Amino acid sequence: MPRSSKPPEPWHSFLNALDREATEETRLDCMGGFVVTILYGLARATSDLDVLLIAPREQRTPLLELGARGGALHKKHKVYLDYVGVANVPENYEERLTEMFPGAYKHLRICALDPYDLALSKVERNIQRDRDDVKHLAYSIPLDLKILWERYEVTTRAARKSPTRGLNSKTLDRDDRRGQRRDCGRQQTMIDSSADFPLHPARRVIGYRQPFHQHSMQGSSFMHFHHLNWLAILVAAISTMVVGFLWYSPILFAKPWMREMGYDPNDKTKIQEMQKSAGPAYGGSFLASIVSAFTLALFLHRTHAEGLHYGLMVGFHVWLGFVATVQFTGTLFMKQSMKLFAINTGFQLVCYLVMGAILAVWQ
Repeated sequence: MPRSSKPPEPWHSFLNALDREATEETRLDCMGGFVVTILYGLARATSDLDVLLIAPREQRTPLLELGARGGALHKKHKVYLDYVGVANVPENYEERLTEMFPGAYKHLRICALDPYDLALSKVERNIQRDRDDVKHLAYSIPLDLKILWERYEVTTRAARKSPTRGLNSKTLDRDDRRGQRRDCGRQQTMIDSSADFPLHPARRVIGYRQPFHQHSMQGSSFMHFHHLNWLAILVAAISTMVVGFLWYSPILFAKPWMREMGYDPNDKTKIQEMQKSAGPAYGGSFLASIVSAFTLALFLHRTHAEGLHYGLMVGFHVWLGFVATVQFTGTLFMKQSMKLFAINTGFQLVCYLVMGAILAVWQ
């Protein structure tokens, strides 16, 4: 499959800036939509570069600070690095890596998982976008099912024997410090892989001395807090207040809600008293909305859910599984009416749909 000598914009400018930041030869092991679209030709947009490994370790922090979500390059180019906290990849994947743009950058070597490893890395999460990616690989390569199954069998067999097999980030860092990263140098031996994968007759496979089967969450699972779009989180929280003002206003459900709560909707004195004492409740509600928006944003980020459809789906399922069920249980034990439950949980449903849409679209 023909490959360009450099990625399209804005990725080339983005990687150029990272290349200038690096101070020595640095290898990025890449997976995800970036590889599927640029190396294997899938026609879909992607705004993140999923990175399985950045070696040597000394380059990891400066590159992530500059290129991760929320960093200077993300704001400038609207694309970002996403350092993968957890990824199940086939054993010895590093022996089959493809260098995507050899010679395009002074320090960076952008290496991609081979199509079989890439397909298997997407099996566990199994969202629609990943299924579409695997389907594209199967038709465009095309994948040999025998090779795919054999590699899957080896991977699962190794996982059953030793669930913790492989290097976590600390092990890799220790090996880097011991100087065992010699294989990543310019004198590294390149192997012709045409027999293994005939559609890449001239591709180079990058060897790496240590097996790397699975990334650990240790030390990296919650490192992306500062990569969240905090402005989007704030707007999402404010949106719940706007929805609340409308939902519980006289034009919608204020009167039926008051009746179900045991208040007289025509008692203006009581309404005025409730309005005067509502300040602390509004304040507490807004703080709760910020926490909800933050948690939802974190979930969307870690699952790589982007776009309106995914935002609405995630918002709906969070409401269904964690909000509606809790409200329903409370309604039963407090012996409240189902009408009151419907009003209150309907409000929460709209809130989570709106928050999910905002946070998934505005990343």
